[in-house]
Amino acid sequence: MGPAPLPEDGPSLIRRFLLPAIFVIALFVLLWMRRPDGGVAPGDVWKLQGNAFGTTYTVKIVPDADTQYDKTATQDALTAVIDRINGSMSTYKNDSELSKLNQNTSTEPIQVSAELAHVLYTSIQVYKESGGAFDVTIGPVINAWGFGPDKDVAQPSPAILAAAKARVGSNRLTLDLDNKTLQRNIPNLYIDLSAIAKGHAVDEMGRALEKLGFQRYMVEVGGEIRTRGQNGHDQPWQMGVVRPERDGPQVAELIVPLDNHSMATSGNYRNYTLKDGRVIAHAMDARTSEPVNHNLASVTVLHADCMLADAWATALFVLGVDAGMALAEKEKLAALFLTPGPEGFVRHMTQRFPAPVEKKKP
Repeated sequence: MGPAPLPEDGPSLIRRFLLPAIFVIALFVLLWMRRPDGGVAPGDVWKLQGNAFGTTYTVKIVPDADTQYDKTATQDALTAVIDRINGSMSTYKNDSELSKLNQNTSTEPIQVSAELAHVLYTSIQVYKESGGAFDVTIGPVINAWGFGPDKDVAQPSPAILAAAKARVGSNRLTLDLDNKTLQRNIPNLYIDLSAIAKGHAVDEMGRALEKLGFQRYMVEVGGEIRTRGQNGHDQPWQMGVVRPERDGPQVAELIVPLDNHSMATSGNYRNYTLKDGRVIAHAMDARTSEPVNHNLASVTVLHADCMLADAWATALFVLGVDAGMALAEKEKLAALFLTPGPEGFVRHMTQRFPAPVEKKKP
């Protein structure tokens, strides 16, 4: 039997155990530092924010933990969508495609981009299906009532209103989708896509995320929302419908589970003015050239595409609760109408609108 091994001294133990441990830790730190910006850890939920279309946007993403993503590249992709649509459909940029079209007084066919043609086509379809309640040519009437650049809200004279009404009507637009041309039958027909372009932008921002490989996200721009996949808790995204009160903070009236759907809301509770004791709201009825005159506070529409949810929310709000509910059921839309009641807001929901998640009492 040989002699027993001598016990290792302190430096030997350090070399045997501590140095390998330090190497492993250093390697981990190195790999972590060299990962792409925004590398994903299990349970991560990204939140990206910025400005868009005169308002703000918020994007939440649940990335796949097994894949590396670049957060900076993701933000750049969203910014590129915003810049592209601003350059095409903004009425505030004099050099946008839409502004140049509005400045063109020709009644001959005018070449338009495929993207602008797509949004115009949808606008004209909703105009027809809503009986004229949705109309992207209503700008002159809005301006006549003082909700345009002058911001001088007043009852226009019959002559001013008649002149404005003569320049309104999407039935005066002829769109050739095959050749990508738009023709107007009067030279000064003005087009404003603000009631549909934001929803289109939300869809395009979502599609940009999908091209990057994201399948679980929520895009919100000024209250218009698109969701895909599930949230960070592996459930449908839970989105609030704002309580349509004219005064006070914006709080949720109810919560709606959004499962691969978009949501848009239209109402008069924020953009209005008081004139000689009368409430004059910015929502106009192109059929009468008057502000809407009913007790409907807001309409929320759910749809696979935010562009259609956006347009239909405007159309149904103009129609009011009775005619709006009837048309929404006919078109098989998921719609929620809120009207004021003695104890809060009364909910009118179409058959396709999902059961809301009730808010917990404080």
